[in-house]
Amino acid sequence: MLHKTLTIILLLLCIALTASAQDRPILQTDAAQTAWREDLKFMYEKMQTAHPNLFWRTPEADFKKLVADLDADIPYLTDEQIKVRLMQIVALVDGHTQIGIFQPALNFHMYGLRLYAFADGIYVVDAQPQYKEAVGKKLVAIGSTDVESVFKQVSTVAQHDNDNMLMLTTNFYTVVPEVIHALGLTRDMDHPAFIVEDDTGQRLTFNPQPLT
Repeated sequence: MLHKTLTIILLLLCIALTASAQDRPILQTDAAQTAWREDLKFMYEKMQTAHPNLFWRTPEADFKKLVADLDADIPYLTDEQIKVRLMQIVALVDGHTQIGIFQPALNFHMYGLRLYAFADGIYVVDAQPQYKEAVGKKLVAIGSTDVESVFKQVSTVAQHDNDNMLMLTTNFYTVVPEVIHALGLTRDMDHPAFIVEDDTGQRLTFNPQPLT
């Protein structure tokens, strides 16, 4: 009786999981899915032939899993999410291997801020004139996500050779609207809600605008 009950439970669970997977909205047309998969395949194959030691830091199995996972997820992702997932794969290699975000094909933007990591946190060290009030203040969160979690997620797209370079490139990508939006750190790229704090604990929330 127990065996029969467990079998029924497992069957119902499989049905529920299948139904849940089918509920995911399709965001890419058939043609777009084919094109993205061709891009993914081309990129991974080219990485293996062009790089002298592609798997020196990250095992080949990890690469294959990320590639396979992205291939399966393509129908359900936005264009920017696919681009960021491609960046995450490339970031597994080294500091000289990257998807350059300034190429027109990506159509990425930047916020008019510059962040830098000091011993006691990440600070805004420069900004466009309209956001000058944030300069010199510590970044504590973006929206509802604390800065430590922001850094952890954004670092997955950051090419690097060592910890110092990881810090620099992560801070650079933190001010790329499409990156933090694709990672789910913001809901609206026009209202990212950067939250900074001065040395008295006073906080300021501001919304820099994406720039070409």
